[in-house]
Amino acid sequence: MGLLRRLLVLAIWLLAYWPIHNFLSALWAPDACLDRGGSFDYRLWECSQVNQPYINTALHEVPGFWLALLSLLLAVVATKSLKRLITPRHPLPDSGQSRPGL
Repeated sequence: MGLLRRLLVLAIWLLAYWPIHNFLSALWAPDACLDRGGSFDYRLWECSQVNQPYINTALHEVPGFWLALLSLLLAVVATKSLKRLITPRHPLPDSGQSRPGL
């Protein structure tokens, strides 16, 4: 049971990895562009060699934010639900005694 649970949890988080990775890449795109000597176009969300004005962008406006947040929440809920489904709720007590009358 432990190996099956670990594999399922790994699969859940691998599925959540892609949208989270894309969001983080988009979040750090302006900084990476400026580090390379470019100017970031916040309207098109791409690096440009032409000087672009700075536009203050809220976190939820970064491309992929909502998908990353949804995948993160679903992965957490699925992991917690999986733990409840696989873990027995009422394990039988092991008293070491046989049942009387048998």
